Amino acid sequence: MLPPPGPAPQPHAADTPASLIAQVTTQLLDVERVRSERVLNGVRAVVLVLLTLASALYSPRLTPELNRVNVAVLLPMLLWTVGQQVMFHRTGHAPRWLSTLNAIVDTTALTLLLAGYGVFGRAELAVKSPMFLAYTVVIAAQTLTNSWRRAAGVSALAIGQYGALVALLVLTGQLVLMGNPLDTPIMAGSSLFDEGARIFFLAVAGGAATYATARQAQTLRRGLTAQVQRDAEERALAVRLQEADKLAAVGTLAATVVHEVNNPLASISMLAEMLKTTPLTASQREDVDGIIKESRRTAAVVRDLLRVSHPREARDDGISLSQVATQALAVLRPLLREQRVSIQAELPEGLPTIRGFASRLEQIVLNLVINAVQAMEGRSGPRVVRVTTGGDPTQVWLCVEDTGPGFAPGVAERVFDRFFTTKPVGKGTGLGLWIAREIITEHGGTVTAENREEGGARFRLRFPIAIEPKARLSA
Repeated sequence: MLPPPGPAPQPHAADTPASLIAQVTTQLLDVERVRSERVLNGVRAVVLVLLTLASALYSPRLTPELNRVNVAVLLPMLLWTVGQQVMFHRTGHAPRWLSTLNAIVDTTALTLLLAGYGVFGRAELAVKSPMFLAYTVVIAAQTLTNSWRRAAGVSALAIGQYGALVALLVLTGQLVLMGNPLDTPIMAGSSLFDEGARIFFLAVAGGAATYATARQAQTLRRGLTAQVQRDAEERALAVRLQEADKLAAVGTLAATVVHEVNNPLASISMLAEMLKTTPLTASQREDVDGIIKESRRTAAVVRDLLRVSHPREARDDGISLSQVATQALAVLRPLLREQRVSIQAELPEGLPTIRGFASRLEQIVLNLVINAVQAMEGRSGPRVVRVTTGGDPTQVWLCVEDTGPGFAPGVAERVFDRFFTTKPVGKGTGLGLWIAREIITEHGGTVTAENREEGGARFRLRFPIAIEPKARLSA
């Protein structure tokens, strides 16, 4: 099957959205429409060339008026056929309206040709000529366009134009309608029965073409949808295999990091504990307490790396989101001061607690705030990070907002995917927000990312009250 004429969106996740599948299927159907229209235009060119040659051979036997009718109808049709081949089909980008316009032009040209034969020749040529069968050819050709509406419209147009032609010839006295249809083969004129039969024949042909077109379009759409879903599943499987290889490497690296870093951290913590037993000033003792706290927090973060490959059971306790955010912002004050980022915090006390691990959720807040600071690097305007918490009888939430550039189109939906990052090579692994979402999910919560109307990005974390986490977090 030919690919779409333009770059089609490629599904990249295992759960491909139905809207994306429908979009790709529509593009593939459009490719089939362009191909069918190109074939029809080629057939139209062949038919017109044959009719032109036949008209030229019979021209000595026709009246000048009939020759002028042939030229007036066939020549513009031939020029239009060649013109659209050059303008549209050569590049493979035929517009959607071309199929409808061609059907109208073909039907109208045939009606004008028959009308010319009836007005400038004999009325019987308009109603008894084999050229009448060309209506059915035009109607049958609509099946290739995969549009039952177009097939029904062309059928109605052919019936209406032929009926108008017969009515015009009768009203002008050029065509006599006889009562006995048995007289029409041997006498001039036609019968109401014959004309009704022709119109009925066009209606039956149009109905059959409309039904066939609808069934064919439905079958083709189903087939293309199944193909797109199958291709998406194959691509998703390949992505999962690649991610599995990456996660295996990350798991090995995580185990190595934990082993190599935990020992120095334990030494730092132990030495800091020993320093507390020596005479220290109040400021020095505060610094030592900070060293102990940060070394323990860093050790907990390092151990979290083992979640990638070795999750373990552990207990969880009731925690306050406001307290978690307060502790995280206290750790980040030096970074915020260095980057000249203002903090707006609304962290009310007394919010309902949730079950979970404070160190895990503190890690998430640290990650979100650091990402916000990095997103605002190099911006000339005010650089503000706003952290708020709140709640209602069913849930509590934590929101982190910034005044950065926000998300580019399509990025907000993917920021939590594994290994997806918008940072330069070497500055991001694409695992931070994925791990954050995993932690939030295991706490029974949800997280969303979106752009703010005022500019910048917003992450909102929601946690239910008095609901056990979906899965225990690793220690």
